[in-house]
Amino acid sequence: MSKLDTAMDRFAGSVDRLEALLNRRMAQGRKVGGGGDAAGDLAGLRGDKARLEEELNVMKAEVRRLSTMNERASEDITSAVDGIRKILAAG
Repeated sequence: MSKLDTAMDRFAGSVDRLEALLNRRMAQGRKVGGGGDAAGDLAGLRGDKARLEEELNVMKAEVRRLSTMNERASEDITSAVDGIRKILAAG
């Protein structure tokens, strides 16, 4: 698991705990006749979480694409170096 995955997992866990806390506070607020803007805060957090998860998925796809390109470039460079060595050895 990459550092980015670990960080995003920790972030998602924190958001989940915050959502649970807000849900409890909203439930307590209803019991005493309040509630404040906790519902709006919770909706905002859920939207932020969904947006960040989508961004993470895009980043993961980009990492996979770049990793594949890196592997291909490394193979091409290794092949070129081997070819140069052969030419120099024959010369």
